[in-house]
Amino acid sequence: MKLEEDELKILRSLLGRIDNSDLADLLGMDRFGGVVGTAADRAEPYKPPESWTLRELIHQYKDYRDPLVEGLLRRGEIMNLISAAKRGKTWLIMDLAISVASGNPWLGFPVRQGSVLVLDNELHPETISQRGKKIVEERQFQLDAFGDNIHYLIMRGCLRDVDLICQDIMNFRHPVSLIIIDALYRTYPAKTDENDNGTMAVLYNKLDRAILKLNAAMVLVHHASKGNQSTKFVTDVGAGAGPTPWRRS
Repeated sequence: MKLEEDELKILRSLLGRIDNSDLADLLGMDRFGGVVGTAADRAEPYKPPESWTLRELIHQYKDYRDPLVEGLLRRGEIMNLISAAKRGKTWLIMDLAISVASGNPWLGFPVRQGSVLVLDNELHPETISQRGKKIVEERQFQLDAFGDNIHYLIMRGCLRDVDLICQDIMNFRHPVSLIIIDALYRTYPAKTDENDNGTMAVLYNKLDRAILKLNAAMVLVHHASKGNQSTKFVTDVGAGAGPTPWRRS
């Protein structure tokens, strides 16, 4: 049975002492807002995958998606940047943002210039400012030539989960080519288990839909799993379930 929004409001008022995730469990909803059960019971109407013949695909899609970072990242793709803590992930991702905004190569990879949106939920604005200034000076770029191509949504102290972040992305006032989320784990809804394959697949599906609609690429900054990484394949270093460590859409 599908509960209407008014009914949900009444139940929430009656069950005020129960947090949102527990309420979701009681109502048979997953923690991303969807109703658990058959397709007919889901919060979103069921939409079957599109069916194509090989001939139709070859006729419709003449080439790959447009690259943003040549040989590394195309529009409509999600890339994970993963390492242990305090290894310079944020410095590296800020350098990528500056490279895309300015149209300069990144780590030797040619770049297509475009606007960048960074959703930062870890750093204070003062820290972002000083790090950005340092990178611009070290690379001897002219800030006035590209500085307005990088936009920050600073979320430290006002964290937002993946559903709200998708709304922020879709409603952002400027078209963007690259979206960076730093860090992924701080976008999880309350009580999310990042080791659950189904949960992480739902999260990535939401992000996939958003960037496909915007024709943008996305980079997620993520932490490595605990313990010795030296015996692992590079695709197994990231913490969490299957969709997270290895994913490049």
